[in-house]
Amino acid sequence: MFDLIIDNARLCDGTGAPAFMGSLAVADGRIAAMGDLGGAAGRQRIDAEGMVLAPGFIDPHTHYDAQLAWDPLVTCSPLHGVTTVLFGNCGVGVAPVRPDMRHRVMHDLVGVEGIRFEVMQAGIAWQWETFGEYLNHLDRSRLGINVAGLLAYTPLRHYVMREASLQRAATPDEMHAMCAIFGRAMKDGAFGFSTSLSQTHAGEGGRPVACRNASRDELAAMGRALRPFGRGVIGVALDSAGWNLINDDELEVLRVLAGESGRPVTFLSLLSRPDEPDFHDRSFAKLASLGPLAAQIVPQTSARAIVAQCDLRTPSFLAMYPSFQAAIGQTVARQTEVYAAPAFRDAFQAELAKRNRTHFIPNMLVLEVAAPALAGYVGRTVGEIAAAEGKRAIDMFFDIAIGDRLQTQFQAAAANYDQAGLARLITDDRVLIGLSDGGAHNDMLCDAGYTTAVLDIWVRQRRALTLEKAIAKMTSVPADFIGIADRGRLKPGLAADLVLFDAQTVCSKTPKFVDDLPGGGRRLIARAEGVAATIVAGRTVCRDGQYTDERPGRVLRSGAVQTRG
Repeated sequence: MFDLIIDNARLCDGTGAPAFMGSLAVADGRIAAMGDLGGAAGRQRIDAEGMVLAPGFIDPHTHYDAQLAWDPLVTCSPLHGVTTVLFGNCGVGVAPVRPDMRHRVMHDLVGVEGIRFEVMQAGIAWQWETFGEYLNHLDRSRLGINVAGLLAYTPLRHYVMREASLQRAATPDEMHAMCAIFGRAMKDGAFGFSTSLSQTHAGEGGRPVACRNASRDELAAMGRALRPFGRGVIGVALDSAGWNLINDDELEVLRVLAGESGRPVTFLSLLSRPDEPDFHDRSFAKLASLGPLAAQIVPQTSARAIVAQCDLRTPSFLAMYPSFQAAIGQTVARQTEVYAAPAFRDAFQAELAKRNRTHFIPNMLVLEVAAPALAGYVGRTVGEIAAAEGKRAIDMFFDIAIGDRLQTQFQAAAANYDQAGLARLITDDRVLIGLSDGGAHNDMLCDAGYTTAVLDIWVRQRRALTLEKAIAKMTSVPADFIGIADRGRLKPGLAADLVLFDAQTVCSKTPKFVDDLPGGGRRLIARAEGVAATIVAGRTVCRDGQYTDERPGRVLRSGAVQTRG
């Protein structure tokens, strides 16, 4: 007898092959049979009534490292059919960590990922030191879905170099020690490592996060340390970040990482530019100069416009602009001084002009204010308010925030809002769909629902992708890239990680604020519509938008022989 049978489903197997009607049976956490199952018996039976049954979605770019300490269910990704996430991206994370460096890694997460320090203080119990111990801790945490991890290079540098990691490149002895620890992490199940070149990635006091101080020799050594394993990937956040064409220094780093490791490299990011419709072609032409190595290098993009809700108390969303480094991690009083200074405002305006983004501030919408006197601004753009009051939009923006003690919530379409350009990226097989940033910037945006957004926007509405192609891009493609061998496809013997949804209604809803973080912290949550069930190892984690009591998730480990779902 099977544990679960799902009947009358439209089966999309994750390979891109045409869907077909049939049934799927699960036994011991794995897919046991597919097709016409006749009168087969099952302990549990679901009539799919023609809904789509697909492999569970795999999110290749999240920052759930800290959130997992207090939320092993990994909300809200399961609501959108996500059954596996990859954490440890952008060179920041929570392991390895010495007890006296915990504050340092938390400040890195504040600066790079916008996770509030107070939330992490209240929510992380720190029951690990090494990367392997962190994975073991997660395995004991009753995970809702599966998690896989990259070793983040910043905490690794802190672990070996301590405070010197923030000041200089590593010595040969330090490089040797870091490579040895990385090798141990790979044996414990890491799926590779991540680092960052982005000048916007800063920690406490606006200082560059430690991985930005790495020399080319360090990165080459880390690549060589990965090569013998014959598995694993490298993630790197570039300074160009999709806003500008990859420069020669970044290209050389990509060459070193891919060449020394012999492994795939994914970089952040490739975005659409309305002023440059050939931007994505020119980006690939630049990569082509690397010759055969170019085939190993895969950019990531978001599946829709990146719409952020932000305030100026935690301005990490604006940290890409050098002028804002003076405000990161400061007190309200100090931030107010910074924002009030004419020189700061002029510098920020010049940086916007340099990036061809002078439209950004005028188009910002005022969502919420705390001061009753400013209530008349809600629902209007900064540009509209500025025109009515005879001010520059840049001045109006900061004046509103200062008058509200930096509590004003603004909303802006920050990137990838050119639909024609985004369609070119979404349909290009050289581009990895991801960039959800799940767990990060959670008081500004929630893009954990990009999977249901793809099915809504690019399959049903715009018909840029077939249903089968879209599912493949979110299942077998990331599984193969990351190196997760037993997931991402519907096939007997593979793990029964599944999503059941209505292709006519599936979508991601507008994010809403909830106050459920440790210490009562606030975050945005996007719920899904049309997802009937998210199933991990044959057990239903979500049903019709509600979480069940099932916690079948596990830590996936590279190189491990999977013995159960």
